[in-house]
Amino acid sequence: MPKKIQYSDYLNLENILSTQNLESTKLGDESHEEMLFIITHQTYELWFKQILWELDSILKELDGKNIPDHSMSVVVHRLKRVNEIWRLLIEQIRVLESMTPLEFLEFRNALYPASGFQSKQFRLIENKLGLNTKDRKLHSGCPYHQFLKEEEQSQVLESETQTTLKNAIENWLERTPYLKTQNYNFWKDYKSTAKEIFENEIRLINKSPIKDSEKLSSINSVKTQQKEFDEFMSKETFKKDRWSFSFESLQAALFIQLYRHEPKLQLANRLIEELIQLDEQMTLWRSRHAQMAYRMLGEKVGTGGSNGASYLKEATESHSVFKDFFRLTTYFIKGRSLKRPKHL
Repeated sequence: MPKKIQYSDYLNLENILSTQNLESTKLGDESHEEMLFIITHQTYELWFKQILWELDSILKELDGKNIPDHSMSVVVHRLKRVNEIWRLLIEQIRVLESMTPLEFLEFRNALYPASGFQSKQFRLIENKLGLNTKDRKLHSGCPYHQFLKEEEQSQVLESETQTTLKNAIENWLERTPYLKTQNYNFWKDYKSTAKEIFENEIRLINKSPIKDSEKLSSINSVKTQQKEFDEFMSKETFKKDRWSFSFESLQAALFIQLYRHEPKLQLANRLIEELIQLDEQMTLWRSRHAQMAYRMLGEKVGTGGSNGASYLKEATESHSVFKDFFRLTTYFIKGRSLKRPKHL
């Protein structure tokens, strides 16, 4: 018979529950609130470990040139799980905010120079997702890895050289079939339809009863937007410096989303939607974290030496990995305006 295992042994609870060591107690001035602070952040790190577990498995599923539908289903399912974890982490901030700023001050000085900025796992998550080093907001003017323990720096730096989720998604999108066949050319149809839409908008403006000056302003706005469409639709004029994904991958992402209801593209569209959700959830988490820091610290310097809430706010705006998918909605046109490809 297999050996019976106890709940506490299976979860290694004796070790886990004995790691909440209050610095305020060591200093002889125990703060009740420090226990909440420690447990909340330990919980974050446990969930970060689960996210890394999911991301590593997702990258394995996406490895290769021919990815079966089964693997794509697994990827979508696990990305959805990651998103649910981030929603939970956002809600967890409310628990931490049950501690008042004055209660935080009771033990804050005992934390120096520890900071959430020193979370190795969070940096690994960012790197595995594909956050570009040049997009990182500098912490006190220094590279992010310098604030980690020496033995952690090499692992984090190595992750910068490995395949990221962004890389894998870009490669997958570039291999998207269906965009061009003997009897169908998505890009040609899209360009033609977009041109008709802009021309129709200008005709409607000219027929409207508004003043000539207002007509001219409205027409110029339409023409400006049309110019942006034209630049985006041509590989020669495509502005690579404004996008992090390739021209081919964005073309495929646009195709997938415009024809998202077609059975052959539904799974692919769900994957893109989950990636958008992932970026959104992480941005919301950073934003809530910044708000909490401002509530707790005001304009004080953070324990890790950063400018506290100000740094977190700036990082929220710049540390986005899949922002191209948000910007791509600029080029959406009504699906029913396009021809339905017969091969879908």
